[in-house]
Parts: sequence; structure tokens; C-alpha cells
Amino acid sequence: MAVLQMQGVTVCLCTPNCTHTHTQRLHDEKEELERKVEQHAAAAAKDLDLVLDKTIKLEWHKAANTRTRCLRITQKEEKKVRSKLNSGIK
Repeated sequence: MAVLQMQGVTVCLCTPNCTHTHTQRLHDEKEELERKVEQHAAAAAKDLDLVLDKTIKLEWHKAANTRTRCLRITQKEEKKVRSKLNSGIK
């Protein structure tokens, strides 16, 4: 796919007459979604009294050709988080 940069706008040249700007739009949407995921991860870490990227980690997982984001709690903190979550349920 050929891409042309004009005045800050990326234009896709996928066909000879193509003038779509879908490449830049998709990139912007991806960046916005990634910011939202980071915000949710930070909120979850705060709710659980954990430190993001230290005791709770935002990771990529790949299953069935799909990449997904997930939060992983370190084994050391798991017991503390489990008891905190169970106390909030009752």
C-alpha cells in the first residue's frame, strides 16, 4: 500500500484513484483506544492499591490470531487482592 503525506494528512493510494484518509483515521482511533485502556488500567491499579507496571501489569496476549490486552497481578499480591475483592462482595 502506498501512502502519501500531504499537509499533515496521510492519504492512502491503495488504488490509482484512491484518495481516502482511512490510514490516518485508523491510527488516530487506535491511539485513542490505547489511551483509554491505559486509563482503565491505572484506575484498576488505584482501586486495588497496586502500582501499575510493578505489582499489576498491562500485557498483550495472543490467542486464536487475536491480540488482546489484560491485567496481570503478580503472584505475591494475588492473596491480598483476592481477600480485598471477597470482602467487597459480601
